[in-house]
Amino acid sequence: MLYVRQVDVPKLAEKYDWEFRTKHQLGVELLTWFVKTLQTLGVEAKVWLVADGAYAARPFLLPTLDLGIVVVSRLRKDACFYDLPPKPDPHQRGRHRIYGKNKISLAKRAAHKKGWQTISYHCRGARVTRQVEGAPVGDAKGALGWCVDDAPLNFARAVTVRF
Repeated sequence: MLYVRQVDVPKLAEKYDWEFRTKHQLGVELLTWFVKTLQTLGVEAKVWLVADGAYAARPFLLPTLDLGIVVVSRLRKDACFYDLPPKPDPHQRGRHRIYGKNKISLAKRAAHKKGWQTISYHCRGARVTRQVEGAPVGDAKGALGWCVDDAPLNFARAVTVRF
């Protein structure tokens, strides 16, 4: 798999049967191959993927979650947390809500003094101590969704680290 910019595809299409695919599409294709290979080999394992914040987008996350892969990613700069929307009323006219009413500010959440824990771990051969806040985003039931690119996704856990 090779990523080629969309502007370069017409030149390649003359000689080769080349079709443009985004980095997200190529990533999903590679993960699909990987999961199928594991299944073919009879390996039963839970796959965790650590990805850059650029891959925390719906075209990559939804197919990856459908494959049963757990994704750990930095939040994108434009990511936001809302309550889940209420169940749609079938008699209501117009578009149904896709977000809940309450938006959560991660910056305000990080500014709170409560909820922070101090942890120590080994990083590159040295002992490191950091403050971490990592409660589930939402109420006690965890009933908040994560919306990326204007679409609600799965439940999320926001972990904030102070350096």
